[in-house]
This record gives sequence, structure tokens and C-alpha cells, in this order.
Amino acid sequence: MKTTPLLTTLAALTTGLGTGLLTAQAAASSEPLMASEVIREGTGVRRDALNKMELAPFDTSVVTGLTDWNNSDPLTAADLSGKVVVIYTWAGYLPTATRPLSIVNRVYEQYSDKGLIVIGAHSAEAFEDGLEQAKRRRATFPIARDADGSLRRALQVDQDPDFYVIDRSGRMRFADIDTGSLERAVSTLIGESTGDAETLLERMDADAAAQAEAARRSQRLRSQIDLRNLPWVDFEQPGDEAYESASWPVKREDDSRRRRSRRGAPSGPGSVSFDGEINWHPSAPQHTDGRATLVYLFTPDIVSDAARGGFDAVQLFQQMDQLQAAHARDLLVVGVMVTGAEDTRRRRRNDDGAEREKNAREAAENFEKIMRDIPVNHPRAFDPSGRVVTSRLTPDNGDTRSSRDARFLLPYHILASSDKQVRWHGALIGSLERIAEWEAALDTVLRVDPGIKARREAEERYINAQTD
Repeated sequence: MKTTPLLTTLAALTTGLGTGLLTAQAAASSEPLMASEVIREGTGVRRDALNKMELAPFDTSVVTGLTDWNNSDPLTAADLSGKVVVIYTWAGYLPTATRPLSIVNRVYEQYSDKGLIVIGAHSAEAFEDGLEQAKRRRATFPIARDADGSLRRALQVDQDPDFYVIDRSGRMRFADIDTGSLERAVSTLIGESTGDAETLLERMDADAAAQAEAARRSQRLRSQIDLRNLPWVDFEQPGDEAYESASWPVKREDDSRRRRSRRGAPSGPGSVSFDGEINWHPSAPQHTDGRATLVYLFTPDIVSDAARGGFDAVQLFQQMDQLQAAHARDLLVVGVMVTGAEDTRRRRRNDDGAEREKNAREAAENFEKIMRDIPVNHPRAFDPSGRVVTSRLTPDNGDTRSSRDARFLLPYHILASSDKQVRWHGALIGSLERIAEWEAALDTVLRVDPGIKARREAEERYINAQTD
């Protein structure tokens, strides 16, 4: 398989510094005014129509047209003026519609003296049954009958119960919300004055304009800073709990892999380490805190193996350089050449190790040749003793020849979070599905890693200090 698709897909993943910093400190939106925690119901065309109702004036005639009022005289437009109004559509013969009666009554009794009106708009059918259900649950809020269904048609009610909330200015604020969101919606609007409700649209427009101006100012100030030369600032490393609670990628294991013998299966999980004396080219990894790490394993035979496998080893190393450039501050890309485990048959013959020493020497010379012939910018190292990857994640640490059951392809990719713990590992060559899984894993780690978030926040503070 050619590596061109890999080059394209890896290069397309660009969660660079600029995006992370610009989104980290977005201006506060107008969502608090709209109570973003309130869950709307409905989908498709109906939800689109409900969304158009919100922030539009509410026609009180759909309420004044109700009949057979209980617990209240018929309500008029004047009665609703300046009040927060909840319309609760229900039917006494539907258990799902009568179940919220107690919740609705509790909200009514809690906020009625603060300006809340609740209207239980019962369906045309079985109205007497509904009144009996309300009496049994000691409901005290006004209940009326939607005898001709005009209220349900006007509000596009689909299935009782539905909840609609109107603010003090007579504007529909929440159209068909989840039962569990009722109290939050009511408490949000009860806290508003009539003046606040009346000026909501103006305040939202002003807020949007302020956000746009803040974004333009931020862009102007940031354009004065060369993000490529941004210093590596100090930050507080998150604790273990932050890493344990993060939603790390889940590695898919296919059935064929599970059927293989234990000898050929990865042993992980593991970690990566840059401690110890290792010969790095062109230089040792730097600024390892607050960055995820990608370690890709390869053997001295990568050039010949690449030729047989149909991919270009030079292109592979260049792709890793491009991946490093695309995620310059969030990801550290490291290439590690491994030799694999010793041949067990040779150990059984009590070999004196001379041939092994020769092979190791030749491998080291081969590594130096690869470094000269295929120069790249990201760090690469020859690690025959397995110091970088502290767990045998692949059969014989990546050697596909020493075990009949070792069918993992090289190069082999190991993705670790900023605390150096391995979060995903696998081979990419030979399967578009593996590439897709890898892309998703990389995207997830860069998105949820607590250390990356902490470092970005520290960089954001530094930039703000320079541009204020």
C-alpha cells in the first residue's frame, strides 16, 4: 500500500497553537441569557418552527381561548402581562402526561408569589379524568381545557406533555422543553425584571457586537506576536486525577488478533521515557512537558522492508516531520529504531554472543547511515535496550521475524499523553481502517489531554500579558 493516503490524512490534522489559543479564551456568549442548560425537545422541521417561535412575541389569544377553567377565573392578557408564564400541555388519560403534575405544582408554589403563572392546558378529551388526576395530586395551579385544539395547533404540540415558557415581556423564550429543564427555565426568567426581558434582544445584539470587536482586537494584537517563537512558559502539571478522568481513545481489537497466541500479543499498557543515555539525531527531545508524544518504532531493515511493502521509507520520515510541524507545540514526534528480541534457538545453543554483538554493531551502523541518508527535523534514536518504550507493546518490541505469531507491521505507532502514559498503539501500514482509528486517537488525545490544556492556558496568559 502506498503511503500517499497517510501523507494526506496526517497532514490534514492541524490542531496547531493558533487555534487552541484563540478558542481557549472566547468571549462570554449570550447563551447565559438564553439559559443554555435548558434542553429543548423536538427534531427536524418541527424543531425549526419551534426555534422561530423563541424570542418572538407570544399571542395571548391562544390562552384566552381556553375554556372550563379550574383553580382560577379565566385568565386575560392583562393577567399575563409582566409575568413569567408556563404552559403545560397534558391529558389525564396519559400516564406520561400526568406524571409531571407534582413537579409542575411544586414549581408553581415556589415561584407564584414572585410572578409565575402556570397554565395546565388539558386536551379536549377526558377532561374530567384530568381534573380527577390533578385533584389527587393536589395541584393548585390554573387548569383549563383546550376544547378546540387551537392552543396545540398554535404551539405545534406533538405529544403531551410539552412545556412552553414566556418571559415578562410577553416573548416566548423556551418552546417545548424537557421536563427536567422546567425549573431551570423558570428560575432563569423569574430572576429577570420586566425591563431586562424587554431589552433582551438589544442586549444580545450588543453582546454579539462586543464579542466581534473583542475577536478583532485579539486578532490585531496576536498578529504582533510570532507564535512560532513563543517561549515555553512554566505551568502547573495536572494531577493524576485529571488524567484518570479524561476520556482517552479506546483501541479496537479485531477477532483475528484476539485469537493469536499470548506470545504474539501486545503486553501494554506502558509508558515512554527519555531518561538514560541514548544517541539522538539530530538532537534529544526537548520541551516534553505539556505535550503528547508519538513514538514510531522501526527496524534497521526499514528501507528494504519498505521496498517490499510498496511504501517509501523516505516519505514516511518526511510525513513524521510534517506531522510534527502541524502540531508543533502539542505533539512531540519521536522515531525509535529497535532490533527485536534475541533468537531463542541461538540461546539454546549456548552461543557466546559474538554474532549478536556483530548484529548489534551492524544495526548501529545502519542507523547512522539512515540518519545521514534521510535527514529530518524530529528526534530519532537507536534504542536496542528498549529504554524509550518501557513496556513490550508489540511482539518482541516490534521485531516481526522472531516469532511466528508476531504479525504486527512496522513502523508501529505508540501515542502517549503528556504524563507519558501510552493511550493508543498500533500499525498503520496496510489498512485504511487503521489509519482512520489512528487519526481519531490522535485527535482525541490532543483534545482531552489535561497537560496540553494546562500548557495552552499558561501560554494564553503569557500572550495576554504581552498584548494588554
